[in-house]
Amino acid sequence: MNKNHLARNNFSADGEIKWGIDFLSETGKHKLYYELAWVYDKYYERKFDYKNFYDVIAPHLEENKVTNILDVACGAGHLLQILEEHGYRCTGIDLSEDMLSHAHKRMRGKLLRQDMRRLKLRERFDAVSCLGSAFTYMRTHRDVVNALRSFYRCIKDGGILIFDCFDAEGFKIERFDRWQEETQLFDDMSITCKTMSTNWLAEDSSWDVHWIWVVEDASGIREFSDIARLRAHRYDYLASVLSDIGFRGIKRLESKRLTVLAHK
Repeated sequence: MNKNHLARNNFSADGEIKWGIDFLSETGKHKLYYELAWVYDKYYERKFDYKNFYDVIAPHLEENKVTNILDVACGAGHLLQILEEHGYRCTGIDLSEDMLSHAHKRMRGKLLRQDMRRLKLRERFDAVSCLGSAFTYMRTHRDVVNALRSFYRCIKDGGILIFDCFDAEGFKIERFDRWQEETQLFDDMSITCKTMSTNWLAEDSSWDVHWIWVVEDASGIREFSDIARLRAHRYDYLASVLSDIGFRGIKRLESKRLTVLAHK
C-alpha cells in the first residue's frame, strides 16, 4: 500500500511504516482489525464502555492541563469522538487502515497509520493514551520497551502517558479451554462472538485467544474464525521499564484493567 493511497483516504503516512509481529499485519492471522473491522466497529461499540475509559482518564487530563492528545491504537475512533466532544484536540494512530476508515467517520482530527513501537511524528503532545488493552499485543520485552520509548518521544516535557492492559497478577486461567459466547442485537443484524482461551504460558503470561464470529442478517449467516496470541503484564515490571526510560510519577489507576499513569 503506497503513500498516495493513504493520502486519498485522508490518512498521512508521516514516516516509513515497518511491519512487525504477524498478528498485527494485514497478512497475519488476526482478522478482527482488517477484513472484520466493520464487525469490531459495531460489536465493540456495545461491548466496550468508552465513556468509562474517558471517566478514568479525565481527572488526569484536567489536572495536567492537557489540550492535545495522541491516542495510540485508536481503533474505530470511539474514544477519540468522546475526547473531541469534550474539547480536546486529538490525533489517532492505528496500524490498520480498515480501522482508521471507521475512525474517520467519527472525528475531525488527524489519523495516522503507524506501528506503536516506531511512532514517527513531528508534533509533541500533552498526553498519549493507549487504552482498550491494545498494549496486550506487546508480547516481548523488546516490544514493550520500544513501544514505551516511542510513547515517551511523542510527549512534551511535563506531559503524561496513560495506557492499560490485562493484569497478569489477577489473571483467571480457570476460564480457559472452554467456549464462551455473547450476542449483540442490532436493527439489521445480530453478531455473536464465541471465544476460547488456551495455551497459557506462565513464564511470560501469554496465551492464545480463538474467536468465532457469527453474523446473521437478511442475506443469511456468515461465520469467521480468528486467532491471536496475547500477553498480560505486571505492574511492577511496567513501572520498572517506564522508570528506566525516564518516566516519573508512575502509578496505577483505579480501573477494571491494569491502567498505568506516568509523567515525562
